Amino acid sequence: MNKNEKKALLILLLIVGFSCYYYFFPNRDWLGKPYLNQAQTDGFAVVELFTSEGCSSCPPADELLSKMQKEAQGKNIYLLAFHIDYWDNEQWKDSFSDEKYTKRQEQYSQWMNRSLIYTPQFVINGSTEFGGDDGRKLYSLVAEGLKSEPSNDLQFILNETKDSLIVNYKTKENKNSNLIIAVVQKVASSIVTGGENNRAFLNHVQVVRQIKGIALNKKSGKVVVEKPQNYTEKEWEVISFIQDNKNGKITAAAKSN
Repeated sequence: MNKNEKKALLILLLIVGFSCYYYFFPNRDWLGKPYLNQAQTDGFAVVELFTSEGCSSCPPADELLSKMQKEAQGKNIYLLAFHIDYWDNEQWKDSFSDEKYTKRQEQYSQWMNRSLIYTPQFVINGSTEFGGDDGRKLYSLVAEGLKSEPSNDLQFILNETKDSLIVNYKTKENKNSNLIIAVVQKVASSIVTGGENNRAFLNHVQVVRQIKGIALNKKSGKVVVEKPQNYTEKEWEVISFIQDNKNGKITAAAKSN
Protein backbone atom coordinates (compact mmCIF):
# COMPACT_ATOMS: atom_id res chain seq x y z
CA MET A 1 0.00 0.00 0.00
CA ASN A 2 1.52 3.32 -1.06
CA LYS A 3 1.40 6.63 0.83
CA ASN A 4 -1.67 7.98 -0.98
CA GLU A 5 -3.58 4.77 -0.42
CA LYS A 6 -2.78 4.92 3.30
CA LYS A 7 -4.06 8.50 3.46
CA ALA A 8 -7.27 7.56 1.68
CA LEU A 9 -7.80 4.61 4.03
CA LEU A 10 -7.22 6.80 7.09
CA ILE A 11 -9.74 9.40 5.86
CA LEU A 12 -12.27 6.66 5.17
CA LEU A 13 -11.82 5.21 8.65
CA LEU A 14 -12.27 8.66 10.23
CA ILE A 15 -15.48 9.24 8.26
CA VAL A 16 -16.85 5.84 9.26
CA GLY A 17 -15.83 6.39 12.87
CA PHE A 18 -17.52 9.77 13.17
CA SER A 19 -20.63 8.47 11.39
CA CYS A 20 -20.94 5.56 13.83
CA TYR A 21 -20.32 7.91 16.76
CA TYR A 22 -23.19 10.21 15.81
CA TYR A 23 -25.48 7.31 14.92
CA PHE A 24 -25.08 5.54 18.26
CA PHE A 25 -24.72 8.70 20.38
CA PRO A 26 -27.09 11.26 18.78
CA ASN A 27 -27.30 13.49 21.85
CA ARG A 28 -23.59 14.05 22.35
CA ASP A 29 -21.37 16.87 21.16
CA TRP A 30 -17.88 16.54 19.66
CA LEU A 31 -16.36 16.13 23.11
CA GLY A 32 -18.68 13.27 24.00
CA LYS A 33 -20.50 15.17 26.76
CA PRO A 34 -24.23 14.40 26.97
CA TYR A 35 -26.22 17.50 26.10
CA LEU A 36 -28.93 17.30 28.74
CA ASN A 37 -28.06 14.40 31.05
CA GLN A 38 -24.98 16.16 32.41
CA ALA A 39 -26.07 19.74 31.73
CA GLN A 40 -25.88 21.99 34.76
CA THR A 41 -29.16 23.32 36.08
CA ASP A 42 -28.08 26.68 37.48
CA GLY A 43 -29.70 28.48 34.58
CA PHE A 44 -32.64 27.99 32.25
CA ALA A 45 -33.54 27.76 28.57
CA VAL A 46 -36.64 29.25 26.96
CA VAL A 47 -37.02 27.62 23.54
CA GLU A 48 -39.38 29.30 21.07
CA LEU A 49 -40.21 27.59 17.79
CA PHE A 50 -41.89 29.63 15.05
CA THR A 51 -43.68 27.12 12.85
CA SER A 52 -46.67 26.55 10.58
CA GLU A 53 -48.79 23.63 9.40
CA GLY A 54 -48.51 25.12 5.90
CA CYS A 55 -44.71 24.75 5.77
CA SER A 56 -43.25 21.46 4.52
CA SER A 57 -39.98 22.08 6.39
CA CYS A 58 -41.71 22.51 9.75
CA PRO A 59 -42.80 18.97 10.78
CA PRO A 60 -39.19 17.85 11.46
CA ALA A 61 -38.71 20.90 13.71
CA ASP A 62 -41.99 20.10 15.48
CA GLU A 63 -40.74 16.54 16.00
CA LEU A 64 -37.48 17.88 17.43
CA LEU A 65 -39.45 19.98 19.92
CA SER A 66 -41.46 16.87 20.84
CA LYS A 67 -38.23 14.96 21.45
CA MET A 68 -36.96 17.68 23.73
CA GLN A 69 -40.29 17.81 25.58
CA LYS A 70 -39.81 14.15 26.54
CA GLU A 71 -36.19 14.63 27.59
CA ALA A 72 -36.55 17.95 29.43
CA GLN A 73 -38.36 16.57 32.47
CA GLY A 74 -36.98 17.96 35.73
CA LYS A 75 -34.89 20.65 34.05
CA ASN A 76 -35.46 24.38 33.68
CA ILE A 77 -36.41 24.11 30.02
CA TYR A 78 -39.48 25.99 28.77
CA LEU A 79 -40.81 25.05 25.34
CA LEU A 80 -43.10 27.26 23.25
CA ALA A 81 -44.42 26.61 19.73
CA PHE A 82 -45.77 29.73 18.01
CA HIS A 83 -47.79 29.05 14.84
CA ILE A 84 -47.41 32.13 12.65
CA ASP A 85 -50.10 33.22 10.16
CA TYR A 86 -48.20 34.26 6.99
CA TRP A 87 -48.59 30.77 5.53
CA ASP A 88 -52.39 31.11 5.82
CA ASN A 89 -54.56 32.12 2.87
CA GLU A 90 -58.23 32.70 2.05
CA GLN A 91 -58.86 29.00 1.41
CA TRP A 92 -56.98 27.58 4.38
CA LYS A 93 -55.75 28.59 7.84
CA ASP A 94 -53.42 26.87 10.27
CA SER A 95 -55.79 26.00 13.12
CA PHE A 96 -53.25 27.19 15.73
CA SER A 97 -51.96 30.32 14.01
CA ASP A 98 -52.34 33.87 15.26
CA GLU A 99 -51.21 37.25 13.98
CA LYS A 100 -49.78 38.00 17.43
CA TYR A 101 -47.24 35.21 17.00
CA THR A 102 -46.14 36.60 13.64
CA LYS A 103 -45.66 40.01 15.24
CA ARG A 104 -43.55 38.39 17.95
CA GLN A 105 -41.31 36.82 15.34
CA GLU A 106 -41.06 40.16 13.52
CA GLN A 107 -39.99 41.76 16.80
CA TYR A 108 -37.18 39.24 17.06
CA SER A 109 -36.02 40.12 13.55
CA GLN A 110 -35.68 43.73 14.72
CA TRP A 111 -33.91 42.83 17.95
CA MET A 112 -31.47 40.58 16.08
CA ASN A 113 -31.04 42.81 13.00
CA ARG A 114 -32.41 40.18 10.62
CA SER A 115 -34.00 41.31 7.38
CA LEU A 116 -36.23 38.25 6.89
CA ILE A 117 -38.54 36.03 8.91
CA TYR A 118 -38.98 32.37 8.05
CA THR A 119 -40.14 28.98 9.28
CA PRO A 120 -39.06 26.94 11.05
CA GLN A 121 -37.04 29.17 13.34
CA PHE A 122 -35.78 28.43 16.85
CA VAL A 123 -35.02 31.23 19.32
CA ILE A 124 -33.27 30.39 22.60
CA ASN A 125 -33.49 32.73 25.59
CA GLY A 126 -34.42 35.57 23.26
CA SER A 127 -30.81 36.05 22.20
CA THR A 128 -29.82 33.26 19.77
CA GLU A 129 -31.65 31.95 16.71
CA PHE A 130 -31.25 29.46 13.90
CA GLY A 131 -33.38 27.97 11.16
CA GLY A 132 -34.24 24.37 10.38
CA ASP A 133 -34.19 21.27 12.56
CA ASP A 134 -30.55 20.93 13.62
CA GLY A 135 -30.95 18.86 16.79
CA ARG A 136 -27.32 19.06 17.88
CA LYS A 137 -27.34 22.83 17.62
CA LEU A 138 -30.58 23.10 19.60
CA TYR A 139 -29.38 20.79 22.36
CA SER A 140 -26.03 22.55 22.54
CA LEU A 141 -27.65 25.99 22.89
CA VAL A 142 -30.07 24.68 25.52
CA ALA A 143 -27.19 23.17 27.49
CA GLU A 144 -25.42 26.55 27.33
CA GLY A 145 -28.51 28.23 28.75
CA LEU A 146 -28.79 25.68 31.55
CA LYS A 147 -25.26 26.30 32.79
CA SER A 148 -25.46 30.11 32.67
CA GLU A 149 -26.21 31.85 35.95
CA PRO A 150 -29.58 33.67 35.60
CA SER A 151 -29.50 37.43 36.05
CA ASN A 152 -33.03 37.62 37.40
CA ASP A 153 -35.63 35.77 39.42
CA LEU A 154 -39.29 35.00 38.83
CA GLN A 155 -41.84 33.21 40.98
CA PHE A 156 -45.53 32.86 40.38
CA ILE A 157 -48.60 31.09 41.71
CA LEU A 158 -51.35 30.13 39.31
CA ASN A 159 -54.99 30.28 40.37
CA GLU A 160 -58.05 29.76 38.25
CA THR A 161 -61.68 30.69 38.19
CA LYS A 162 -64.41 29.43 35.89
CA ASP A 163 -63.32 31.73 33.05
CA SER A 164 -59.86 33.02 33.98
CA LEU A 165 -56.29 32.07 34.83
CA ILE A 166 -54.72 34.35 37.44
CA VAL A 167 -50.93 34.65 37.64
CA ASN A 168 -49.69 36.14 40.92
CA TYR A 169 -46.05 36.98 40.33
CA LYS A 170 -43.05 38.15 42.35
CA THR A 171 -39.70 39.26 40.97
CA LYS A 172 -36.87 41.74 41.36
CA GLU A 173 -36.97 45.33 40.14
CA ASN A 174 -37.03 45.23 36.35
CA LYS A 175 -36.49 48.36 34.31
CA ASN A 176 -37.36 48.25 30.61
CA SER A 177 -38.72 44.70 30.91
CA ASN A 178 -42.00 42.96 30.19
CA LEU A 179 -43.60 39.99 31.90
CA ILE A 180 -44.86 37.56 29.25
CA ILE A 181 -47.55 35.01 30.05
CA ALA A 182 -48.10 32.11 27.62
CA VAL A 183 -50.94 29.60 27.92
CA VAL A 184 -49.65 26.37 26.38
CA GLN A 185 -51.41 23.23 25.18
CA LYS A 186 -48.94 20.40 25.76
CA VAL A 187 -50.17 18.09 22.96
CA ALA A 188 -52.35 18.82 19.92
CA SER A 189 -52.98 17.40 16.47
CA SER A 190 -54.88 18.14 13.29
CA ILE A 191 -55.49 17.06 9.71
CA VAL A 192 -54.10 19.78 7.46
CA THR A 193 -56.41 20.90 4.65
CA GLY A 194 -54.10 23.27 2.78
CA GLY A 195 -50.57 24.51 2.30
CA GLU A 196 -47.54 22.35 1.59
CA ASN A 197 -48.67 19.71 4.12
CA ASN A 198 -52.13 19.32 2.62
CA ARG A 199 -53.91 16.10 3.79
CA ALA A 200 -51.20 15.32 6.34
CA PHE A 201 -51.99 14.38 9.93
CA LEU A 202 -49.66 16.42 12.12
CA ASN A 203 -48.87 16.14 15.82
CA HIS A 204 -47.75 19.17 17.80
CA VAL A 205 -46.44 19.87 21.29
CA GLN A 206 -46.25 22.95 23.50
CA VAL A 207 -48.61 24.95 21.30
CA VAL A 208 -49.07 28.53 22.51
CA ARG A 209 -52.79 29.30 22.45
CA GLN A 210 -52.70 32.65 24.23
CA ILE A 211 -50.00 35.18 25.06
CA LYS A 212 -50.15 38.34 27.12
CA GLY A 213 -47.46 40.83 28.09
CA ILE A 214 -47.35 43.60 30.68
CA ALA A 215 -44.73 46.17 31.59
CA LEU A 216 -42.97 45.26 34.84
CA ASN A 217 -43.43 48.46 36.78
CA LYS A 218 -43.48 46.76 40.17
CA LYS A 219 -41.95 43.76 41.89
CA SER A 220 -45.21 41.88 42.42
CA GLY A 221 -48.73 41.82 41.08
CA LYS A 222 -51.18 39.71 39.13
CA VAL A 223 -52.08 39.12 35.52
CA VAL A 224 -55.46 37.78 34.44
CA VAL A 225 -55.68 35.69 31.27
CA GLU A 226 -58.75 34.16 29.65
CA LYS A 227 -58.94 30.42 30.32
CA PRO A 228 -59.36 28.14 27.28
CA GLN A 229 -62.60 26.17 27.26
CA ASN A 230 -60.88 22.78 27.34
CA TYR A 231 -58.21 23.77 29.88
CA THR A 232 -57.05 21.14 32.39
CA GLU A 233 -53.99 21.19 34.64
CA LYS A 234 -52.77 17.90 33.15
CA GLU A 235 -53.02 18.86 29.47
CA TRP A 236 -52.04 22.52 29.69
CA GLU A 237 -49.42 24.68 31.41
CA VAL A 238 -48.68 28.35 31.89
CA ILE A 239 -45.17 29.56 31.11
CA SER A 240 -44.06 33.00 32.23
CA PHE A 241 -40.83 34.84 31.56
CA ILE A 242 -39.22 38.26 31.84
CA GLN A 243 -37.95 39.82 28.63
CA ASP A 244 -35.88 42.94 28.09
CA ASN A 245 -37.88 45.12 25.72
CA LYS A 246 -34.74 46.74 24.28
CA ASN A 247 -32.86 43.67 23.09
CA GLY A 248 -35.25 40.72 23.60
CA LYS A 249 -33.04 38.88 26.08
CA ILE A 250 -34.97 36.67 28.49
CA THR A 251 -33.67 36.98 32.04
CA ALA A 252 -35.92 34.65 34.05
CA ALA A 253 -38.61 32.04 33.50
CA ALA A 254 -41.01 29.81 35.41
CA LYS A 255 -43.98 27.55 34.72
CA SER A 256 -47.08 26.30 36.46
CA ASN A 257 -46.31 22.58 36.60
